[in-house]
Amino acid sequence: MSTGVIAGKRAGLLGARALGAMALWLGITVAVLVGGCAAPTLPLPPPAALLVSSPDPVTGLVTISGEALPGAFVSAVNLRLESGVIVRADDAGRFSLEIAAQAGDSILVWQQVDNDRGPFREVCIDCLARDR
Repeated sequence: MSTGVIAGKRAGLLGARALGAMALWLGITVAVLVGGCAAPTLPLPPPAALLVSSPDPVTGLVTISGEALPGAFVSAVNLRLESGVIVRADDAGRFSLEIAAQAGDSILVWQQVDNDRGPFREVCIDCLARDR
């Protein structure tokens, strides 16, 4: 009778190990399928190579063009006017947008891919000394 109890305990222990291993495997599989690689990704950079025009005297618009990640949404906000625009970069990462602005206005420009938003870059219209 005592051997049956020991065998039962041993079988229970073996079953618990198998269950634990299966739970671990399932957890890893779900993490890989749902979350992809567990390694951290690099943060998005701000848009690069920005070219900024002077305000058009007729329309009051400036054109900002540059480079972002291919297909990224590029946003620009005029802090004085509290208004902005959103465009999508093309397959090569190029973008061009128009936004209302006048000399001295600060425009924040950034890119977003899925739920990842990069840091903004501030551009001062017609005041090169303040550009960052």
